[in-house]
Formats: sequence, structure tokens, C-alpha cells
Amino acid sequence: MDYSREKFDVIILAGQSNAEGGGMGDEQGYIADDRVLVMRGDFSATVKEGEYGNQYLDLNLSPNYYVEVAKNYEKDGVIRSNLSYFAALDYANEKLDNGRKVLIVQTAIGGTGFAKKHWGVGDILHARMVDMVNTVLQANPENRIVGLLWHQGEHDSFENEQLNTKERKEFYYDKLNEFIKDVRGRWGDIPFICAGFTKAWYDQYPTQCKAIYDAIDRVINSHDKAYFIKNTFDLKNNKEALGVSDEVHFCNASLKILGHRYYDALKKFLD
Repeated sequence: MDYSREKFDVIILAGQSNAEGGGMGDEQGYIADDRVLVMRGDFSATVKEGEYGNQYLDLNLSPNYYVEVAKNYEKDGVIRSNLSYFAALDYANEKLDNGRKVLIVQTAIGGTGFAKKHWGVGDILHARMVDMVNTVLQANPENRIVGLLWHQGEHDSFENEQLNTKERKEFYYDKLNEFIKDVRGRWGDIPFICAGFTKAWYDQYPTQCKAIYDAIDRVINSHDKAYFIKNTFDLKNNKEALGVSDEVHFCNASLKILGHRYYDALKKFLD
């Protein structure tokens, strides 16, 4: 698709698997709309073992990006949806001007975080996000960023085992704060929206997850046009919805609800 001919309101999607789309279940919910497109970049990953025994992803990223109409997709034989689709469609229905479209710049990859040097400023996924967004902005001077949707932290709640609770909190605070300052230094005072985890994941790592939550709270409270969606414990994970072993990922029905919550938070900061 020659996306240089389009005028886009850009929503950046970043983080790990709940942003990438790890939901399962019969309710995919999202129906493709020609006004909502997504930019992707292919990648491959090798699982490696870190210094303290935890596994992490060693990424190989493609420099080529492609744009298509946002639609449900298949992964591991299961149809998946994505929270950003619902947020973007809400935006299209309420805020989109005639002659423009919404473009989700999808930079999220499951199993990634700050601890293994994926998302820190200058790290591999941060650098790819910057390149993807700049590619869109350079394609048409009328393209504009309307917000960044971030869902990440599950990985950092069990990585960095050498850190105590205070150190974990400070580490995540520093990394996320630097991340927000960097993107706003590049692209202006764009809204930043993030959300919490499944209840089962929080309950599995309560001390570590609280440290991440406390860090996010502190970051969000120190920036304008930023919002932390904490009310996620009412949303079912894949185990609760389907009886599978996966407790970290919101199911498809929950991703739909969460996407609407992301938009409700985002629109607080839109003209």
C-alpha cells in the first residue's frame, strides 16, 4: 500500500504481549474498517537465557515496514484481536476529520521490557519505534501523532531478580520516565496512556508488581497528558475465559473492553 498518499492521525502502540495481542476466545469483536490501518514490521526472535536464569528474547528486526487495514489475525492457530483496534475505531468515530485515516504504528512485541534492553532509550525496540514513526511523519507533512498507548511491565515484574523492591521500583521509574521524556522531546507533548495487568499476574508476583505499579504511578503523576488505567482486575484472562494455562494475557473480550478504556483516557487530552 502506498501510504504516502494518505493523511494519518497516528496512534503509537508500544510494549509487550498484551499490546501485541495475546487474547484468545470466540469473541474477536473487531470488524475491519477502512479508516483504521496498521503499520507493522516483521521480526524473528531467539529465546536465550540471561545471567540469572530467566529466559529472554534476542530480536532480529526487519528494516521494512508495511501498512494494511487493521483486522483480526491468526497466531499459533488462534484468532487474535488487539486493544488498539478498538481505541482507534472509537477515535475514528468521534474525532477523525474528513479525508483522514487513523494509523496504528504497531511496535509492541511480546516478552519484551526494560530489563533485557528492549525498550530503554536507544535500545532495539525504542530505536525501531522511532524509525517507524519518523517514516510515517516524513511520508506526508500533514500526518500527526495523537497519542501513545503503552502496555508493558509484566516482564519487568520478574526480571532483575538481583534487585530489591526499592531498586526495582527506581529502575522502572527511571526507564519509563526517560522513555516518555524522549518521545515527547522528539514529537511534542503527545498523550501517554498505559494500563495495569491481569489480576492473576499481579497476584502471582504481588511485591514485584506493586513496585512496577508504584513506579508507573509516580511517572504518570509527574507528566501532563498522561494516564494510568488501573481498573483491569475485572477483566478476564485467557485461563478464566477458556480454561487454558495462560493467566498473563487478557482474553479477546477483555481486550475489547480495555481498548475502549484506553480511548476514554486518551480523549481526555484531545482537543
